Amino acid sequence: MNQRGQPSSRRREDDEGYQARPSEQKADVRILCKKLGLENQKSNTCSHKQIYKLTHIIGEGTYGVVHRGVDTRSNRMVAIKQMALDPDGQGLPSVALREITHLGQMDHKNIVNMLDLVVAEKHMMVVFEYLDMDLRQYQNNQMKKVKYLPFETIRLFLCQMLQGLSYIHSCSVIHRDMKPQNVLVDVKNMVVKIGDFGLARIYTVPLREMTNEVVTLWYRAPELLLGTELYTTSTDVWSLAVMFIELMENNCPFNPDCEIRALHMIFQALGTPNALTWPDFANQKHFCDAFPKWAAKSWKEISPHAPPLAIELLKLMLVYDPSKRISCDEALCYKDFFKAHIDQRLMDEPDTSPSGLRLNPLSPRTPVSFKKTKLTPTSAH
Repeated sequence: MNQRGQPSSRRREDDEGYQARPSEQKADVRILCKKLGLENQKSNTCSHKQIYKLTHIIGEGTYGVVHRGVDTRSNRMVAIKQMALDPDGQGLPSVALREITHLGQMDHKNIVNMLDLVVAEKHMMVVFEYLDMDLRQYQNNQMKKVKYLPFETIRLFLCQMLQGLSYIHSCSVIHRDMKPQNVLVDVKNMVVKIGDFGLARIYTVPLREMTNEVVTLWYRAPELLLGTELYTTSTDVWSLAVMFIELMENNCPFNPDCEIRALHMIFQALGTPNALTWPDFANQKHFCDAFPKWAAKSWKEISPHAPPLAIELLKLMLVYDPSKRISCDEALCYKDFFKAHIDQRLMDEPDTSPSGLRLNPLSPRTPVSFKKTKLTPTSAH
C-alpha cells in the first residue's frame, strides 16, 4: 500500500513468481546470529518473553507484525518485528534475510539500529531501536500546526538522509526503496534514520542485471520505469530528490497509479528526454517513439517553495542520465548547502564499512562496465 492508502505497484521480490535461492530458503538463521554477534539467540523462548515485553502492535507487513515493546533489562522502549519461520525452524523469506544481514553489518547514526535477533522454534523476532514515527507521519503531524515545514528542518533532514545513504552506498549496497515511510524520526533530537532494507541489494563491479520492479512507484527513477536491469546507486538519489520536493511542497510531485502514467508525469515536469539530455534514452527497453514531446516546466511550477540553491541541487539529483546524476557525497559538498548541518566526523571516518575497509561508493559518474547475463526466475533479484 502506498502512503495515500492505494495499492502500490511495487512488489516484493519473492512474490509473484520470484523464488529465493536455495541457500536463502534454508538459511540457518542461528549461524547468521553468530556471524552478526547477536548472542541472545542462545536463550530459550521463555527467557525471551521475560526479556522483551510486548505492549501493542504498531504495524503489519507481508512477513510479520511489528510490536512496540520494552526491554525489561534496561526499561528501554524497542520495536520488535515478529516473523514466522518454516516448520523446520530454519526457513526465512529472502526479503527478511537481506534486511537482517544488511542492518546487522551497518553502524551509522542515520541508519536504524538493529539491537537483537531472537530465534525461537516457530518464529523469529528482530529487535530494533524504537523511534517516534516515520517521516510521512512527522510531516502530517506538523501540517496540523504549520502550513509548511521550516526549510531549515527540511535541509537538516535531507542532510542526514544523504549521509545515511552515502554510508549505505559505501558498503556496496543499493537501498532500492527510499520513501518517507522508510525513514524514521527521533523527534526529540531531530534525527532521521533510514530503515526497511528488505529490497536492499549488494552490487558488484562489473554490474549484473537486477530486477527493475523495486522502489515504490512514486519514487521510482525513470531508468527503472523504462525497464533497465543494469542500474546503480543513482536510483536512490532520484528517490531522495522526489522526497525533498515532497517535504517542501507537502505533496509528492509524481503520484501515478501505473508505470506509463509515472513516466508521463516525469516527462511533463522535466521535459521528455532526448539524445542531448539522455544519450541512451532511445536504447531503453521500454522506449517508444510515440512518447509525447513535452517541454520542461519551470522549477517554480514544480516546486514553488524551493529556494534557488535547493533548485540547483534538485536539477543535479533529477538528471535523466543516471551516469550524470549527482552522488550523495557530491550532494553533501554542493556549494556549502549543508555546511551548518553536516556531521564532518562521519564524513572523515576512515573505517566504517563492514569489511573493515572504507569502500569507494559506486558514484553514478564513475565509468562502469556492464555484464549481460540472462535472468531466470531464480536469479533475478
